[in-house]
Amino acid sequence: MDEPKSRIHLELHNLRFKWGARTIFEDLSCAFPGGEISVVLGASGAGKSTLLRMIACLTKPDSGEIWLDGETELTCMPERQAKHFRRSIGMMFQGGALLDALPVFDNVALPLREHTNQSESQIAREVQAVFESVGLHEVDRLLPGELSGGMIRRAALARALILKPEILLCDEPFAGLDPSTIRLVESMLVEANRRLRITMIITSHNIPSTLRMAAWTILLTEGVALSGPPEELYKSSDSRLTRFFAEDGVGRT
Repeated sequence: MDEPKSRIHLELHNLRFKWGARTIFEDLSCAFPGGEISVVLGASGAGKSTLLRMIACLTKPDSGEIWLDGETELTCMPERQAKHFRRSIGMMFQGGALLDALPVFDNVALPLREHTNQSESQIAREVQAVFESVGLHEVDRLLPGELSGGMIRRAALARALILKPEILLCDEPFAGLDPSTIRLVESMLVEANRRLRITMIITSHNIPSTLRMAAWTILLTEGVALSGPPEELYKSSDSRLTRFFAEDGVGRT
């Protein structure tokens, strides 16, 4: 396993995890640089979403360790402490996962109403500020069903950022989008990372996006992780990498 040269924010050691009789992770180790964009690649069923759930302390591995800043081990954290830790994580779910019956404003305000004692006027200011930061305008009272795919992703990002997290987890943010909207969402995530310098971990099948935006890339394959800068992984002669890129239909030069 290669390691990032910059500060390591999260480090996973020797994770093992089975789902029933199926092995998802078999001695998986990897690291994520702080304040940068890391993209986790892998075929369907490789464990990308499971990895995000483990980082968020929602799923425990059968064995292994997850270290935060080299100081706090997450897998043995009591639930009360884990709940507090999850306040420092923003989650951008696949497809946005906005609540259909709530207007966009209330979707984004929900974490503030649930986890803070802020007044409604304070909440309104916070929501409008995050709307401005992700380029959302005049959507407060619209329902999610009235938004385009790109606008749904903007609203989902706004909700994920509203509590000012240190880590942002994005589960397949490009799924189901057309190429022009994918580029729009890429730019939105890159700009948020540049402005906030938070650690972003993005799961994706989209290799061109990975090459454009990632500082660090992790491929989940055969229960382990192969890590490195995206261009290095893309040009590697490792058979597991060449097979993955070939199966994905992305030609290499």
